[in-house]
Amino acid sequence: MSLPDITIREMAPIDVVAVAAIEKECAVSPWPSDLFMGEFSLPAESRRWLVAQVQEVIVGFAGAMVAVDEATLLNVGIAPRWQRRGVAHQLVLQLLDDVVSLSVRKVFLEVRVSNSKARGLYVKLGFEDVAVRKKYYSDGEDAVVMGLSV
Repeated sequence: MSLPDITIREMAPIDVVAVAAIEKECAVSPWPSDLFMGEFSLPAESRRWLVAQVQEVIVGFAGAMVAVDEATLLNVGIAPRWQRRGVAHQLVLQLLDDVVSLSVRKVFLEVRVSNSKARGLYVKLGFEDVAVRKKYYSDGEDAVVMGLSV
């Protein structure tokens, strides 16, 4: 399947409705829209949120929290119809480039043990398993902590 013509840009408050809809479609425990909206009230230098568009339609999003020289990938979501087409790869690569420009040297994330698609993407991008957080998610599933030196 060929890669779509994707535009990646900074997420704006007007995008939250579309982002929350994608999150609801693809996440086991979706973030509510007010949580996404709350990200805009935090200091701009501590957050980076991107959306991916195909034409005018938002098909994915990714966000990170930055603290000094470390970042945490907070959330990545791709509309089910657009999964496995390179959207997440492009979004996360752009997000990594953005946080590196903010002097970040290490990036961490938590991912469900059962989310083999996401874990495969992160390994492809150079992330390595660091630890396991037992019963990290509200449904009791463990999280794998992954890290990347950039």
